[in-house]
Amino acid sequence: MSTRRDFLLGCSAFAASAGLVPLSVMAAVPRAADMDAISVSTWESQINTEFVLEEGACAGRRLALESVERAPGSQRIVTLEEGSARRECVESFSLLFRVVGSGDDLPQNTYTFRHSRLGQLQVFIVPVGEATAAGRLHEAVFNRLVRPGRIAQGVHAAIDPLIS
Repeated sequence: MSTRRDFLLGCSAFAASAGLVPLSVMAAVPRAADMDAISVSTWESQINTEFVLEEGACAGRRLALESVERAPGSQRIVTLEEGSARRECVESFSLLFRVVGSGDDLPQNTYTFRHSRLGQLQVFIVPVGEATAAGRLHEAVFNRLVRPGRIAQGVHAAIDPLIS
């Protein structure tokens, strides 16, 4: 005859073991990058590196990051609420990618990118300009608020003193 305590211990052990996943399985699961954690400087450090598309008919296509362009006034402080001390930084920049190798242009769409250092990313790109022998450029535009806590962590050290 089992006691209530034995029963509860057995159930607890079963529940705990059911939640365990072998490390080999966890390593195979792609991790999505936190796009807010990737600063403009991080993108700039990845110029001339390759990104691989992961899903759909375009899977396996490679794109090279050609340039990062900061918009004028891209690191500016805005007051979100009139008369309030709540202030945040607006960050605006664009990324220009070029398809590596031959192939058709990529249509405007959100793609899953894989990068060796940045991980898995969801990025909306649009073909821009005229196609050349080197291929057509594809642009991703970012306009986002950077929270004061993120700025204080050094993401935008240059404007950190401006935000309290």
